[in-house]
Amino acid sequence: MNISRQSVSKWESTNSIPDLNRIIILAEISDVSTDFLLKDDVETFDSLSEGTESGIIQISLEQSLKYIENKIAVAGLVTKG
Repeated sequence: MNISRQSVSKWESTNSIPDLNRIIILAEISDVSTDFLLKDDVETFDSLSEGTESGIIQISLEQSLKYIENKIAVAGLVTKG
């Protein structure tokens, strides 16, 4: 996605937001709605509460972006043959 650390830092500190295309891609990869990514109020939950699905791992935005970059790189290799 060619995103700098500075951009991610601005997103995290709410100094800016990603463009619409990046929001859509991040929502698809994270399997959440764009509303979830854009809302100011974040629902909090107790990670130790009962009813939590096992096998769910929380990752940072930076980890998510690195995953996306790797997927794009692999896709480029596959299409080149």
